[in-house]
Amino acid sequence: MRAHVVNETGLILNTVMAEELGEGMIDASIGGGPGWIVIDGAAIPPSPPEITDAEFNAPILVQLAEIDAKTIRPLRDGEADRVAELRSQAAALRLQLRK
Repeated sequence: MRAHVVNETGLILNTVMAEELGEGMIDASIGGGPGWIVIDGAAIPPSPPEITDAEFNAPILVQLAEIDAKTIRPLRDGEADRVAELRSQAAALRLQLRK
């Protein structure tokens, strides 16, 4: 059978194959894996890691660069409505950036 090796706080340290459950082991059929915590017989996943401001901002900055590239032709051709739309999109994205 598959068994989780857990520490005294219920943190799953490893999952192994075992003939029977020994001390510090629980049946792995409850799910989970290393890093999960077992509370009252239920496996709880770890909290997702916090992302940095740079990681959060990266996709927004890519979108802003794409908008900048799209703005060149409408500016050159005098398409004021399209330029205003792109400026509005860029402003909305800039408000989402973490400082």
